[in-house]
Amino acid sequence: MDDTAPWGKTRSVGYCCRVNEPPTESDGTSEVNPSRPATIIAASAMLVAMALGFAGLAIYAVYDAVRGTSDGLMPMLGLTLAYLGMAAFYGTTGRALWQRRNVVSRGVFGALVLAPVGYFIRQVGQNDLAIMVWLVMVLLLVSLLAAPTRDAVDFERTADGR
Repeated sequence: MDDTAPWGKTRSVGYCCRVNEPPTESDGTSEVNPSRPATIIAASAMLVAMALGFAGLAIYAVYDAVRGTSDGLMPMLGLTLAYLGMAAFYGTTGRALWQRRNVVSRGVFGALVLAPVGYFIRQVGQNDLAIMVWLVMVLLLVSLLAAPTRDAVDFERTADGR
């Protein structure tokens, strides 16, 4: 069995699986451009900024629960865990995209989650904030689905190289 493929080398993982590795610069035959496309930089920055925002909301929820101005400890605990989960989701997605892993579909899901969030923000009368949320959603979708991003992470490549 040949251990090389046109898009990089393969390595064994566990007992039955093989994982494709992207070509590296060390072998001298690589065609990989080491610079990141601007779309990956923009999408990663937006995802990490969203993760930091959710982490900040989690800290504020803990502060609000400790201060005693919230409706109760259990709702604030649930909110804190939800904020931390969203922060972890957006943070790991942003980091993986920065490392050129194929997480475009996970990023698109994270962007589409913002559509109902913007809708409910609009329902409570915060139209300006809802427009900003939808704008972030559109910018994130555009940067994730742009051709340079898809090419950099081999989004359309199948397991057999076609």
